[in-house]
Amino acid sequence: MTEKGPSQGDLRKKLASLQEESTYWSNIIGTIQKSSSTKDIQPTTLEDPVNELVKVSKLLHNESTKMGLVFKAPLQSGPAYRQTEKFGETQILMVSIASQLNSLQSREKLSNLFVDAVLSGIEKCLVLTSEISSEYQKLGESSVNEHVEDDTRLAPVAKLWEAIDGLKSVCEQGSPFLLKETSNQSKRLIKDALEEFEEWIEDPSSFSGDPFGIDEADDEEEVIVDGKLLEKASYFRDKFKLIMLLLNPLSVKSYTFLTGQEIDKLANNQRKLSYFVDEIVISLTMNQDSEESSALYQDLETECGKLFELVLRCCGNDDKKIKWFTVWKEKFDAKN
Repeated sequence: MTEKGPSQGDLRKKLASLQEESTYWSNIIGTIQKSSSTKDIQPTTLEDPVNELVKVSKLLHNESTKMGLVFKAPLQSGPAYRQTEKFGETQILMVSIASQLNSLQSREKLSNLFVDAVLSGIEKCLVLTSEISSEYQKLGESSVNEHVEDDTRLAPVAKLWEAIDGLKSVCEQGSPFLLKETSNQSKRLIKDALEEFEEWIEDPSSFSGDPFGIDEADDEEEVIVDGKLLEKASYFRDKFKLIMLLLNPLSVKSYTFLTGQEIDKLANNQRKLSYFVDEIVISLTMNQDSEESSALYQDLETECGKLFELVLRCCGNDDKKIKWFTVWKEKFDAKN
């Protein structure tokens, strides 16, 4: 007697199960990012989990393509059921690798910056898988004999392809590339603040406590700024330029000399640098508060000291670079 294959009802249940699992795992991954808890996920014990995740990403891409093909009308519930099952198994492997990457040992080696980016990419894939499962349950009901437009069937898969490719890209590029992106963002913020600061130093009257021009009375008021405050502003401006000079030579290659923990420290350090620069500019241009700006600058100097130590690590054994950065430190520490 021939064994009966999966029915349409079995297929819908399998899709519903995949949707439920994907939603559950995406919520767990989201929790991991916030609480660093992996108690609900059985981790893999792979020697190189990042490389394995690249392989799994490629496999998941292929499996999602097959999902799009197998649900083409007229729908055959057997092949569709088996492909859905296979897709789910690959997805569970991806989630288990995520659990291993979230371990303290992996985070110290790879950096929180990298692990969090990978987890975010995995979470996005899971959310989109849940959406595909939901859409394909509808196809399971309508595409037995009816024609289904390719866009309806393949559009959700295309979104998943994009998410998988993004995850694969993060895994292949690693922590140094992510740190470079953080550095570039910090440099843009400092550059914007510096340009605004220089405009104010040259013409303080171009700034007021009414940046949107709501109060017409402000137009008639002459802006008078104390000469010592402008002198301090010019001093800070020159220091900001030196900070930009220190950040510019850093490259993806230079970051490969850093440990995962050092990468996290440098990422956090650069965020703080852009924050303090912006706060100093606001303190002087908008509030004209000399005391507050001096306190903020002390915090900025502390962060620059930390930055310098990490930058030296980026030099490796390159004596020429070490000498250049040492000269930079002398100029930055100078009080004139």
